[in-house]
Amino acid sequence: MTQDAQRDLLLRLYRTALLAVDGRRRVRAALAGPQDGATLWVLAVGKAAAAMTLGALDAYGPSLTRALVISRPGHFDPELSRIPSLTCVGAGHPLPDEQSLAAGQAARQFAAEAPPGQRVL
Repeated sequence: MTQDAQRDLLLRLYRTALLAVDGRRRVRAALAGPQDGATLWVLAVGKAAAAMTLGALDAYGPSLTRALVISRPGHFDPELSRIPSLTCVGAGHPLPDEQSLAAGQAARQFAAEAPPGQRVL
């Protein structure tokens, strides 16, 4: 195998691996299928939170009625800003900071406001 062929193979494997762990794609696939009409709330935390939330939105559409996304500042997809029922909160990483405390409080409040029986992902 030539060096160019080896490089092409490695690049194809790399792209395949990235697709396999893409947060948006994986969550959309996991939630695919008929929806029962119930609304969905989403609480997503971490570096992949934005992508995972977009995957849930792809699957649930307008049935996703509320979301809280907590991640590092700068890790929010611009597409999220167009969703009025979604709140993005930045938090310090890898070291917790004041933003982290505020994000934790926002998550606690989000959970406390979920009505009994509300589907939350």
